Amino acid sequence: MKRAGIIYYLIRPIARFSIWMYYRKIHWSHAERVPRGKPVILAVNHPTGFSEPVILAVTMWRPLYFLVRGDFFKNPVFGFLMRSLNMVPIYRRSDTDFRGVAQNLSTFEACYQTLRANRIICIFPEGSTRHEKKLRPLQKGLGRIAHGYMERFPDTNELYVVPVGVNYTYAEQPRTKVMIDFGEPINVAEIYRAHPENRMRMVSEVTRTLQSHMAERIVRVDNQGREELAEYLFRLVRSDQPDPFFPVITRRYQPLARELSVAEWIRTVSEEEITRWLMVARPYFGQLKELGIRDRTMIGPSCYTWANSLLLVVTAPLVAVGYVFCWPPWALARWIKETKVKRIEFHTPVLQAAALGTFLVYYLLWGILSIVLGDWRIITAALILGGLGYASIWWQEKLARWKRSRRFLNLDEKGCLELKQNRAKLVKLVNQLT
Repeated sequence: MKRAGIIYYLIRPIARFSIWMYYRKIHWSHAERVPRGKPVILAVNHPTGFSEPVILAVTMWRPLYFLVRGDFFKNPVFGFLMRSLNMVPIYRRSDTDFRGVAQNLSTFEACYQTLRANRIICIFPEGSTRHEKKLRPLQKGLGRIAHGYMERFPDTNELYVVPVGVNYTYAEQPRTKVMIDFGEPINVAEIYRAHPENRMRMVSEVTRTLQSHMAERIVRVDNQGREELAEYLFRLVRSDQPDPFFPVITRRYQPLARELSVAEWIRTVSEEEITRWLMVARPYFGQLKELGIRDRTMIGPSCYTWANSLLLVVTAPLVAVGYVFCWPPWALARWIKETKVKRIEFHTPVLQAAALGTFLVYYLLWGILSIVLGDWRIITAALILGGLGYASIWWQEKLARWKRSRRFLNLDEKGCLELKQNRAKLVKLVNQLT
């Protein structure tokens, strides 16, 4: 693989800005574990179509090189663009014939040379994408690449595989939260030294070790039928750790740590305990839904104040103008997602890509108009209106909290007391777990 080209560096800040607007929060923890100046393979889980590579590419300090399904490169234009963004095709037998699989030889050699240059390759070893809180069995391709590299350069003493867990609160929705955690690096050169003549055993051990290390960083609800209680408890955990609007990208690990603890309890507790706690959680969250409020509303601070009411009224005209200005490209992006995407795993990435494309074209048109008319105030005004469009996101979220707070404060004393008692029982459980 060649050194990252100019297109990669041009697109990266634009993509970073787009995810900065799309996600409510990105919690990024233990990135310092990625070795510097060493050959590194990032092993990442894959709950969405292609959001994970975008998030990683725009937030890491070094350029990343990705192995991507070969059938995505069939379109020449799309294939050229993907290669310009450090993506290399990897062919699976399930997607192509043996002729395609044979092309992997050049891909593997490119991987070896990239690692030899102490760069980072990003691989999704599950081999497919699935929208679920699970880690599927890992394919052995990563282990084969690691073994091939050691054979190609037997003098090396370091080849690191870093397990990465990417977790979403609601992967299919905009304004969700993302929690990314990097595990301790695994020096697969040491595993190779233990099995220099046994390729299959080395590959199997790398795969098995990586499976356990990745599982530790992923919020997993493996038991069918337990997702409902897990979701209720996750909501409680998130309510107790509210995030401010800024900064969007943080280094906090605690939000993920608490959800990992809840998920572990859900996986290991008895069916009787699950049933017992569901009998408490269902009425509580069912009542919240009927009242049109959320768990976070219960613990404040209240957004229904005179100061917030005045702020919403005063800023409404400005954000309304920004919203109207940004509506055409955003509506087009949503139409593309709703009409062209069938699998839920691709809802978010297609919406992100479509929004990025439509807004780029939108601003390009405003820029051309500004040049033709010789008036730079046009593009300046467009940029200001775009900022007001982003502010409208804040305004709508604050308005929603204001409405929920008003509903809660208007509850009768008996209903409010019943809600608080049911919540106290659930919080006691969550505090024991985390």
